[in-house]
Amino acid sequence: MTITANNLPGLPPVTRLDWQIAGQPVPLFFAEIPSAEDTRTDYIQQYKAWLPSPLVSANASRQAEFITGRLCSAAALAVQGIEHHVVGSNTDRSPIWPGGVRGAISHKNHLAVAVASNNAQFVGVDLEVELSASRIARIKSKIIDQQEMAVLEAADIDFVAGFTLVFSAKETLYKAIYPFVKRYLGFSTSKLTGFTDDTLTLELRPDIAQFVPHPASFSIKHRHFRDFRLTLLISNPPV
Repeated sequence: MTITANNLPGLPPVTRLDWQIAGQPVPLFFAEIPSAEDTRTDYIQQYKAWLPSPLVSANASRQAEFITGRLCSAAALAVQGIEHHVVGSNTDRSPIWPGGVRGAISHKNHLAVAVASNNAQFVGVDLEVELSASRIARIKSKIIDQQEMAVLEAADIDFVAGFTLVFSAKETLYKAIYPFVKRYLGFSTSKLTGFTDDTLTLELRPDIAQFVPHPASFSIKHRHFRDFRLTLLISNPPV
């Protein structure tokens, strides 16, 4: 779908953040998701053409998330020289990026983010608020095993913040490898093997790694952004 996404009325402003990765700036684009009911209703009505069929009857919150994520992705594509393009959606809900581009979109609560690249083979991003202790207790066994727990406990970070980052990093990696595996993968697909002040290292299970043209180990960058934990993967296989 190609729709002008610049200077349209009613769209929230987009904020650019350049994240230095390996000495190079990686631009990420953020926008606030409208939450006030009257503002959100007008917003959705104005840009309902952007919604894929399954979301036409979805609740207003989900529709606003989708539209704002597409606004961010349009800004990310414009930096790559592809202007006025709204990213579509496959039947499996994965984004349809233009040829030669990899990208990712995430949203949480009131904020959406997108990133795109025309020279990276693996691109993923995820935005999370810190998980509650009660939720961590419910899901911990599905996210990390005892070996990963030992890596997390050895890291110089509060446990709740660290667990949230591991959760987020696994989501980021999933988005980055999905174009190659094209199927649902659980959190046990990758294993936490390292945790520093700006990087988490995840290693794919051998049965999954065989389908991905990259060494099994991935470095996922992380940072604190506003009230969120943010993780990012921009990578090419070594030559």
